[in-house]
Amino acid sequence: MIYQFPINDGQTGNALHGMGMTDPFRYTNLETNDQAASIECTYKGKGDDPAYPFRFSFTVTFTLSADNRFELQMTFQNLHETPIPVGIGWHPYFRLDDQGVDKWQLQVPPSEMIGIDKFMIPTGKRYEYDLFKNKRPIRAEVLDNCFALTPANERALLTLSNEKHALQYWQEMGPRRFNYVQLFTPPHRKSLAIEPMTCNVDAFNNGDGLVRLHPGERVTARCGLSLGVL
Repeated sequence: MIYQFPINDGQTGNALHGMGMTDPFRYTNLETNDQAASIECTYKGKGDDPAYPFRFSFTVTFTLSADNRFELQMTFQNLHETPIPVGIGWHPYFRLDDQGVDKWQLQVPPSEMIGIDKFMIPTGKRYEYDLFKNKRPIRAEVLDNCFALTPANERALLTLSNEKHALQYWQEMGPRRFNYVQLFTPPHRKSLAIEPMTCNVDAFNNGDGLVRLHPGERVTARCGLSLGVL
């Protein structure tokens, strides 16, 4: 059986950003105390989408702490009667000031850049990438690349900073966790997208990092950040 997500990028002919971007999530839980506030939102797929005809539950939990820490947890459960393919991710943009990314400094954990063709599809090749191994200004560097993180510990840490602030972003690594990250400098260069992913680009075709969930099984991945003043 062949399934096709709607094409929403005319330049490459690709389907971008998955299926959760416009789906109506419902608030399912709220917890607050003196130290943190957490809100849980859930979307349930009924299996009536021709591009992804499987029943599932997808829960996203946002937690904001009083000490300038933020955490995101994603949990996807198979409610279908057969195994289903799953890849989850997040697409946030970060902005430190009005000057733009050229003057910000970036440090990226050990990783390999995913090789892609002119249509942004992985070629199967990976390249050593150490441009931001040590903290350095982004300058005019154009980023729209997926990186396979090199396993070192349970978390991968990425730092983004300017003269006043340091953003420390982390994502959970390991089996069925966020082992890939996409970095993107939009054309206006006023922000940087740091996108955790459990799988590679085009994983439904190449299988790289794709999770196969059995009926009733769950997959959970977390990421987060803290913001400090220099």
